[in-house]
Amino acid sequence: MALSMDFEDPFPGIGNIFIYFSQYYRWCKLNNKKPIVYTHRPEKIVGLKDGLFEFTSIKPENLITPVCSLHSLFNISMPGYMNRIIDVPNIDFPDDIVAGFCFRFGDPKFDEGFQFMNDKCVNTMMNEMKKYNRVFVCSNKNSFIKDLKKQFGEEKIYSLNDEQEDSRFNPKHIEQWFALSRCPIVYHFIKTYNSDSNEITSTFAPTAAVYGGGEVIGVDNNGDMFHGQTYHW
Repeated sequence: MALSMDFEDPFPGIGNIFIYFSQYYRWCKLNNKKPIVYTHRPEKIVGLKDGLFEFTSIKPENLITPVCSLHSLFNISMPGYMNRIIDVPNIDFPDDIVAGFCFRFGDPKFDEGFQFMNDKCVNTMMNEMKKYNRVFVCSNKNSFIKDLKKQFGEEKIYSLNDEQEDSRFNPKHIEQWFALSRCPIVYHFIKTYNSDSNEITSTFAPTAAVYGGGEVIGVDNNGDMFHGQTYHW
């Protein structure tokens, strides 16, 4: 049974890739199977250790369709298997940072009309930032990081954004993900409960929080916060 990664654009992001491959690697180990991945776009699959998976562009007879769910992410075995497969980058990370904030905005180039955080969500997260002396911040919108640094100061806002072109696949994104995993508390946007809009929750931040063993706090587009038993996607 091979894992099917036969996606066109938008190709799954880093968080989804880590969930898919951790689940599949676990299944292969439990069933004594060789991890084989079917894809025509291996260059899009980033952040994994070399040699764990065999990639093929020839479609196998039996395929596993990847599934991304809150239950699978918070499975007790997930952090262990993520540690086995993720190629951890070497980064310098300040010791005085307690909280990380992931600001995920909608991007018509990549998101096919899906909606992410609005101004209410942004304002709630920015108010939470005031609680901490220094925070780590990442975003898919580099101009927003620049604005935060102007508003809060360079000393308070620590970021690894390259501040160049906004892009979906970039070596810096792996470093941002791992830095977020180093934060004891991780804030991010979540889909508003019972919303009729085309909102979707990014898995970038929650996978980082689970990998690092941090507390994950979701903020919806009503500006409400959810954590612990109330956390949802």
